[in-house]
Amino acid sequence: MKCIRPVVLVLLTMTLAACGPDTGDTTAGSGGGGSSAGGGGDAGGDGRAGGSPTAPVVYRVPDDECPSDYPYGLTITTDVEAEVEYLKHMPACTNGAATAMWLRNDTDAVWKLQSRSGSSGQVTRLDETLRQASFMDAVGSSLPLLMPKGNVSVNVPPEDVNWSVSLDYTLGWAAHDLAVERVASAGETAAVAALGRRSPAGAAVAACALAGVEGAKTVSHLEEADSREVMIEVLGSSVAGLKCRTEAQRVRTFNADGTPAVLSDELSHLGANTELIEKVHTRMDFAQRAFKALTLGLKFWHRG
Repeated sequence: MKCIRPVVLVLLTMTLAACGPDTGDTTAGSGGGGSSAGGGGDAGGDGRAGGSPTAPVVYRVPDDECPSDYPYGLTITTDVEAEVEYLKHMPACTNGAATAMWLRNDTDAVWKLQSRSGSSGQVTRLDETLRQASFMDAVGSSLPLLMPKGNVSVNVPPEDVNWSVSLDYTLGWAAHDLAVERVASAGETAAVAALGRRSPAGAAVAACALAGVEGAKTVSHLEEADSREVMIEVLGSSVAGLKCRTEAQRVRTFNADGTPAVLSDELSHLGANTELIEKVHTRMDFAQRAFKALTLGLKFWHRG
């Protein structure tokens, strides 16, 4: 039996992404999951321009992926089969009365939750880790976010909940993790102190996370951009990353060979750290592909 432990309660009024441009990301389109009406333009039912309509695809979340409080896997109907590959990594379940839902994020992307009707909903982040709490504190988002490896409950019916990929916050999460990883080179104790904002490194980690979010907003068509180049510029030289670099001047790190370094210098030469920058690419690549794929069809989650 899976244990669900509330950590933070967030009371928010959510708005439907499909009603207009998404101001939280850098493009007018929004990669949507859940009960989202996607914008496929004049594409056929299979998501290809001028393609022949195909029968809707139905996918049901297995009940054994659900927690005991929300034991029933939800069913999705979509016009685009390719979407199922991404949504299968987001198990969604409901209670017996189908009046609330639970959602887990098994992807590398950050997702935002919204309401189709604009009704108020209470989003509860469950079993929140120190790393997740650190990121939320750093970015101060007014949106209810679901971070990688996180899970939430929402006290509104499943058919009223929409979730979509946020490229802005995914880049911010990648920047946060990048900074945390370099702080951890000085030891696990240093990393834990930074996540709890109990050291100069904590200020740098927070500033870099926010730089990632703000820097992403300056990139046109982020879903098509080379995320490695974006991160190198955002943290290494952009105006958005100035506070990150300033705070990083006080943070001591260590190279793989044990020689001492300074985080600000590492950020200024981020492109030279191939292993670190490739991790950013891997994380953003999934988010970018999902963002594009999930704009194609009409999806509807319901109790199957």
